[in-house]
Amino acid sequence: MLIEMSRLKEVYEERARLAAKDPAFAKVALRVQARLIHNVNSEGEAHGFKFQSDELDEAGGSGKGPIPLDYFLAGFCFCFLSIMARTTASLGVGLNSASISVRGLLDRRGAYGSADVYSGFLDIAYELKLESDDTEERVRAMVKEVQKRCPAHATLSRATKLSSKNFLNGKWFEV
Repeated sequence: MLIEMSRLKEVYEERARLAAKDPAFAKVALRVQARLIHNVNSEGEAHGFKFQSDELDEAGGSGKGPIPLDYFLAGFCFCFLSIMARTTASLGVGLNSASISVRGLLDRRGAYGSADVYSGFLDIAYELKLESDDTEERVRAMVKEVQKRCPAHATLSRATKLSSKNFLNGKWFEV
């Protein structure tokens, strides 16, 4: 089973109830720590999990982990899928599979200081692929709700152009 509907629905509704009732519970500060190990290799820690980030050899790294912006983009993907699982359960939308891929476009000259250009992502595009026996209308409504509820999506859509392609059972659909 892809999603434990009753468990996630119960957890989601209880946390929503607590957030509505208690402002202290509603606001949360997430913390990630990182330290530089050697050259551009860093170690991070979040919620007791340790992970490494590095750069490719040609960028001065040793390839001991994904590059920092891989984590940035993966964080978006993980957040979106997590919110999708909870939203699916809360709305009772059937979901057989879900995957997301993201591509971020940037101009390296900004990061390397070789030109006075914006160093952030110029554009971020993602492709969402879903398999469901539910109606396209219900899936579309669920995806719209995920876009609204997902903190990473909300943050990026304000900060940069954020576009998406959505697929249900291999067929493109618009949200």
